[in-house]
Amino acid sequence: MNIYLLISIFFIAVPFLYLYAKVAIKNSFKNSLPYKSKNLLTDNELEFFWRLTRALPDTFIFPQVAMSALIEPTVANNSKTYLTSFNKIAQKRVDYAIFDTGMKLLCIVELDDKTHNASKDKARDKLFSVANIRTIRWNSKNKPDQTEIQTQVFPPQKIDNFKN
Repeated sequence: MNIYLLISIFFIAVPFLYLYAKVAIKNSFKNSLPYKSKNLLTDNELEFFWRLTRALPDTFIFPQVAMSALIEPTVANNSKTYLTSFNKIAQKRVDYAIFDTGMKLLCIVELDDKTHNASKDKARDKLFSVANIRTIRWNSKNKPDQTEIQTQVFPPQKIDNFKN
């Protein structure tokens, strides 16, 4: 066979083989990734979401909100203290964030079940308290009714008696 024919075949075949191998490797890697879809909320959390929705029709209720979307460190962005403070909230979520129609955060709601840790919850609540955000906690086994939800989210305002 002619040497030029062999060289031509080589330069045509190698790029095709390279592309085939690249696609095959990419597809095999993509198909081997260990992921699957999952529900955003458990059945218990979903039931409570609908309970909140019925009790608070004039609000926006967002489940599973990242803490870093609701609070942020007040120290300089490039400092070591910023990273330390940010790491306390990174990768953490609240069960529900409740906003008014103007998108002002009214409070966060935590539905405590057996997965919650009281000391960790207290530390989380303190972070929100420092940021002037109310945390309302209800026990999963003793969920509030619509009236109690409304009363807790919108507590009665104290009216001072003014004397003339």
